[in-house]
Amino acid sequence: MKAPIYRFVLAMLLVAPVPVVAQTVDAEAIVNALRTDLPGRGKRGLTILDDSDVPPPAIDLRIGFEYNEATLTVEARQSIRALATALSDERLSNLRFEIIGHTDARGSDAYNDDLSERRALAVANSLTVNHGLDPSRFVPSGRGEQDLIVPSDPESGENRRVEIRTILN
Repeated sequence: MKAPIYRFVLAMLLVAPVPVVAQTVDAEAIVNALRTDLPGRGKRGLTILDDSDVPPPAIDLRIGFEYNEATLTVEARQSIRALATALSDERLSNLRFEIIGHTDARGSDAYNDDLSERRALAVANSLTVNHGLDPSRFVPSGRGEQDLIVPSDPESGENRRVEIRTILN
């Protein structure tokens, strides 16, 4: 009975989005979070669970924006620089990524959906325009306030983030 629980916990540790604070983000941490060639991830290596049960490798980045805007802050540009370095790494260079914007629960659902999408687009545009990455590698989308990291505090700034998820097909 312990083996299935152990495998499940191990699988969740390997594939859960890894929160990274903007000030401490580094390219190697991003590469390791998004790689598909590690055990239990993607199509190669040891698969702990059926691929349909394992979410794709992902990382949450605290990419800051001006209040109620999709304008990147100075700290956000530093995080995106590290992200661009990671996505240029040969271990990730042949992969595609979903860039998912998230908001806190302030504002209406429609407003937050639009704002989160504009923020995801801002990150994708920065990666392509400022860092020369191929735009076909990115699929930006907004989730608004649907996936709060801190559901007990829906207005917490921790909920405002951009998630980068490896596309596995």
